[in-house]
Amino acid sequence: MPYQALYRTYRPLRFSDVIGQDHITRTLTNSIIQGKWGHAYLFCGPRGTGKTTIARILAKAINCTEPDHGEPCGKCNRCLQFKDGVGVLEIDAASHNSVDDIRTLAAQVQQVPLSGGMMVYIIDEAHMLSNAAFNAFLKTLEEPPPHAVFVLATTEPGKILPTIHSRCLEFDFRRVPFDLIAAHLKKICENEKVPIDDGALRLIVRAGDGSVRDSISVLEQAIAFEPDGLTVAGVRNILGIPESVDVRNLAEHIISGDPEYLSISFKRLIELGREPRIILTGLLSHFRDLMFAKINVSAELATLPDEEKAIVLEQAEKLSLSEIHGSIAFLAKAEGDIRYETEASLILEVSLHRLASGLDKDRSPVGQAPTEKVESPEATPEPARKPEKKSLTGGVTLKKEKKEKPVVAEPEKKIVESPSRQDLVIPKNLEPLWSDAMEAIREISFADYCLLAEVIPDPPPSNWHDSTDVALPLNLTLIYPPWSGLVVHMLQNQALVSRLSSRLEQVLERAVELSLIRDSSQDTTEKKTKGNRKPSLIDGEGPISNPGSDSPHLFPGGGRVAPRDPVQRQIHDLLIRDFPEYNIEEDSGTGNGTESKPI
Repeated sequence: MPYQALYRTYRPLRFSDVIGQDHITRTLTNSIIQGKWGHAYLFCGPRGTGKTTIARILAKAINCTEPDHGEPCGKCNRCLQFKDGVGVLEIDAASHNSVDDIRTLAAQVQQVPLSGGMMVYIIDEAHMLSNAAFNAFLKTLEEPPPHAVFVLATTEPGKILPTIHSRCLEFDFRRVPFDLIAAHLKKICENEKVPIDDGALRLIVRAGDGSVRDSISVLEQAIAFEPDGLTVAGVRNILGIPESVDVRNLAEHIISGDPEYLSISFKRLIELGREPRIILTGLLSHFRDLMFAKINVSAELATLPDEEKAIVLEQAEKLSLSEIHGSIAFLAKAEGDIRYETEASLILEVSLHRLASGLDKDRSPVGQAPTEKVESPEATPEPARKPEKKSLTGGVTLKKEKKEKPVVAEPEKKIVESPSRQDLVIPKNLEPLWSDAMEAIREISFADYCLLAEVIPDPPPSNWHDSTDVALPLNLTLIYPPWSGLVVHMLQNQALVSRLSSRLEQVLERAVELSLIRDSSQDTTEKKTKGNRKPSLIDGEGPISNPGSDSPHLFPGGGRVAPRDPVQRQIHDLLIRDFPEYNIEEDSGTGNGTESKPI
């Protein structure tokens, strides 16, 4: 009899033989007992977790004439004929994924089996079907003939059309726990009469990564290498896994920042045939152990040999938890960098040197910020910033700036610090409550502060309701001086009034009913002709002398010219960006400002 692979030899023949998928086998067994199985199933999950195997057992159980508590008996004629393909048809969707293939299948489904009974169609790798093939299959899948049952198996359920999902009973297969796979492999070794070390068994199970078929394939390869008994060294040679002590020694050179011995250790592992990806995986596992040692999770280290456990505890004392986290993140990024590179070993070696240099220099991985190191200003003085040109608001930018560190100045030179929003001085004659409100608004929105800089609140803050009456709305009137360039337009714009009202409610923490008026009690003509009033923020650095007839006006009817200085003009543009309903206009040359055109 020709040799058969172990994963085929030990393929389960009953639901009870399947490991790690109890939530699926129990459901299917009960449906067989009740005779209420579905007409279409969708089996989703990682490779090697039993999707096709359970589909075959389901097909055998449906056709069994004498089922044993939902299990196929294995003795009746239909169970015996199942090996010859009676009652089941397996289709590989990877090679039969066209519309014509599905049409052929749909025509075949309509034919009643000559042997009688049910016919189960298993479509493996169903995600490989094209969209057109899926659409051609919809009607057949939704209303199959009474004798047909469909089982679609896939490792990528996301590629299955939603219309297919909705017509199937979906079962999600899980990765099999390592202890169940280990027990299954140990039983196979006993049947094959091959001794196996517990350490070798753990390596094989970890290499399988939750896939029973992959684990059995690795076991079969190891048995061929060591037919008289499996050892840890033999399995490591088969898988190209470096010794744990070698990986931990390599990590020691990384932590200590020893480039020479780091290269020697890494080169030795490469010469032994260890794959760079496997080395990197071992380092990630080691730094994971360091993390558990640092947070005192002893249960995760219980399975380590005493020698390796001592190395882990010693290295964990040399690093902080944040350094371990940063190293894991660095190694994870390096894993992506070498995945598709032909010179993976060179790239990995350089990456390990960068990691070692970072940990040795500032106790954090390269590319990460130092975590436990504070330098004095005297040690690394920050270069002085060039003072910015004085602008409309005294050199202030409208963007929110972070506070700068103190600048270390030379004794013979006076360094002017970069201007900040704090350079805008709140008038000293304001009442404290209004002064605090203006200070808060200045920090939140410079544009809103400019609009409120010259107003007089009525009633004055001293006459506002007591703090116990903050639930009552505050009826507040803002009185603007007649020369303010914004007043003319503001009094006609309810949206702007609502904006200022919301801003005041935010800083005063109470409801505000706001109204705006213009102070008509002052002599506007005198203010305009003499030009002796205090410059306002809206005017920048005061009145501009002798403006020409073609000077641009900020707003229609405003009466104040916009600054010609480019920096000041930039501030005007920023204000207008915050208030898009306004337009800058300029005189057409008539001198009366009544005819204007946009700039």
